[in-house]
Formats: sequence, structure tokens, C-alpha cells
Amino acid sequence: MVDTVFYMSFCDPDLPEGTQFLGGLIVAAETLDTALTVSWLTGCNPGGEVEIAGPLPVEAFRPEYIGRLLNRAEIEAAARKPH
Repeated sequence: MVDTVFYMSFCDPDLPEGTQFLGGLIVAAETLDTALTVSWLTGCNPGGEVEIAGPLPVEAFRPEYIGRLLNRAEIEAAARKPH
């Protein structure tokens, strides 16, 4: 089982302001190369520029948000809240 994830944020700076964000992705992977490959193979990489954070602990995120393209509201909901 993979115990790390990478967060990817996609944007297209050529789009009008306010529409540049294309989505975010939390992908379970041990390495950055694997995370990028998985993003393409699953169709969750919309292209554009990408910023990446990680590796991060998989426990930091709610499982239902891992492995799919997320909108802004979903990204805010994806992090597990400390008790």
C-alpha cells in the first residue's frame, strides 16, 4: 500500500483571469515520476502548467478525494481536519 501522495495544481495562464485554474489532483504514489505518470494514465491531468507538493502523508487527506480531478471546493474539503 502506498503511504504517500502528491498534490498537483493545474492552471492555464493564457486563459482570462478567474478561469485559469484547471483543477487539483491528489495522487497516491511513492515518487514524483510515478505521480505524473498516474495523472496522465487516469486522465486526471488537464494539461497546462502544474505545481506539485509532496510527498505528503496519505493520512492527511480524506480517501474519497484521492485519485480524481478536484475543483476548488473539493480541494478545500480534501484535507483531514485535526480533531
